[in-house]
Parts: sequence; C-alpha cells; structure tokens
Amino acid sequence: MRNAILLLPLLLAAACGGGIEKQVRDPDTGETTTVRAGSGIKAPDNLPAYAPIYRGATIETSVTSGPGKGLISFSVTEDPQTIIDFYRQHGTDAGLTVVTEGAVSGARMLAMGIDGTSDAAMQVTVTSDDTQAGLARVSLVYVAPGGSASGG
Repeated sequence: MRNAILLLPLLLAAACGGGIEKQVRDPDTGETTTVRAGSGIKAPDNLPAYAPIYRGATIETSVTSGPGKGLISFSVTEDPQTIIDFYRQHGTDAGLTVVTEGAVSGARMLAMGIDGTSDAAMQVTVTSDDTQAGLARVSLVYVAPGGSASGG
C-alpha cells in the first residue's frame, strides 16, 4: 500500500475535476496498486462482504492492492455513530471482533479483525464535514480473507 503515497499527486489532480485511474507496480515486491479518484468511481471488485460501501455513499477515492487489500474514501449524509454501528454489525456477522474503538476530536474509529491472525480485517474512520452539515467523510481500509496484511 506504500504505492498509494506515491500516487498522492494523482489524487490531488483528480480532486480538481474528472476522474483518473492509475496502476503502479512496486519494483521490490511486484505488487500492483490501482488508484481511482474523481467522479463516477465504482466499488472495488475485491471488497469483502463485511466491508460494503455504505448505502447512499459517494465514493471519492479507491486504492486496491493485491487480491484483497484496499482503502476507500467516501462521503455520505449520515450520523458518524450510525456508520460505525453499521460496520461493527457487518464485521461481527462475519466473525470479526473489535480490536479497538474510540472517538477523538469528533472523529470515530473502529478496527476489527479475526483474533490472532491477519486473515481478515477492517478499519473504519468517520469524521463530520465541517463545511456541510450532516455530511460524514469515511475512510475504510480492508484486508479480505486470502489478502495479505504484510508488505504494504
């Protein structure tokens, strides 16, 4: 996932209008990272069932790597705690347990995984948008079963 840092200029360009898709191959590991940003982004194909896109959300950025790793940022008109509760329920239904949960300065965070392994995990961070009442900004990081949490 470190390739995502290298793609930051592309993400900034996409924020100015239009959409982009860029693939970058890590010369050390051979891992390919795909970044999509801008308007009209669809949910990644490698999303695990326990980490769906929240209903009514507008995806702003999608970074996928390997068979089951990714990061998605989206906005949605919803209460931040309701979003956290939604992902906690999906994770619990899939056998994930809460690793950590908390709130700091208006941001809420939830991390879930399978006890003692890195086979499946997700982290959700939700913040309220200071410029638009009722809008929440969400960052969803996931590792699907069969994905690898290492090397990125």
